[in-house]
Amino acid sequence: MKRFSSKRTSNFKPVYFTKAGWFYIIVTVVLGFAAVNTGNNLIFIIVSFLLAVMAISGFYGKKNISNIKVYLKMPVEIYAGSYFIVKVKAENEKKFLDSYLFKMKFCESEVFFGRIGRKSSKEGKMNLIFYERGINHIREMILYSRFPFNFFVRCKKIPVDYEVVVFPKPVKSSESARSYSLNEAEGSAAKDNYASEELSSIRNYEYGDSLRLIHWKHFAKSDELKAKNFSGGLTAPVVIDMSGLDFVSESEISAAAYDIIDLIKKDIPVGLKTYNDYFPPDMTHGHKLNLLRYLALYDENK
Repeated sequence: MKRFSSKRTSNFKPVYFTKAGWFYIIVTVVLGFAAVNTGNNLIFIIVSFLLAVMAISGFYGKKNISNIKVYLKMPVEIYAGSYFIVKVKAENEKKFLDSYLFKMKFCESEVFFGRIGRKSSKEGKMNLIFYERGINHIREMILYSRFPFNFFVRCKKIPVDYEVVVFPKPVKSSESARSYSLNEAEGSAAKDNYASEELSSIRNYEYGDSLRLIHWKHFAKSDELKAKNFSGGLTAPVVIDMSGLDFVSESEISAAAYDIIDLIKKDIPVGLKTYNDYFPPDMTHGHKLNLLRYLALYDENK
């Protein structure tokens, strides 16, 4: 099985100086030498003030990024090679101090927080992308801030152990070794299930179900979304047959993922058959996620 994890930050530095910080230090050092050489009390007072400001900047800069926890909320569907939005919740656990002007960063994406009050939290959004299907891990994020005087940038690693399954990149393919079939037994079962448009039962509505399946009369009476199950009559189901392939390439997996999404979007029940497993045709959102997850972890399932 393919497993991918976030690349840990190399050359990580907890503190580094900005251009303004370097300029401030150079001025402080020059004035310090001038105070020692001249013995001028005014210059000593100025140097003392500059050192005090630097000490305050270091103290509050460190406190500003301390006791911050991060929580991520991933979308249900994540596809390889496509950006997706992640909700980032930052929680300030400090009892007495607010946190100001800091960013959360993962890879090349980041989210900015202006202010989070003590014992409170805020949410932001960031765009992420994974380039390979399979299980991906987000091990840590980098929190950094220039608060309070932009002399230093203080950084901190925040552990966030999240595991996500990235679906194959859907790619339409006109040339494929896959076949679309229903054998006699499957065809008979499909005919029984989809032969007419008679209503057979009512079930709970699942996210992603076609709007044509919603039982609107039931919704008008109870305000509960229910979906209709028919004894048949929908478009003839399709089974994507990959069992005859000697080698399943990434392009075949991507093409199968595209067909699953496309067929269900068209209200066509779709199934999947491989050398080891078989999924009967269905067109619910949960069924689609199961098929895509199976393809994402194909190396483990085969």
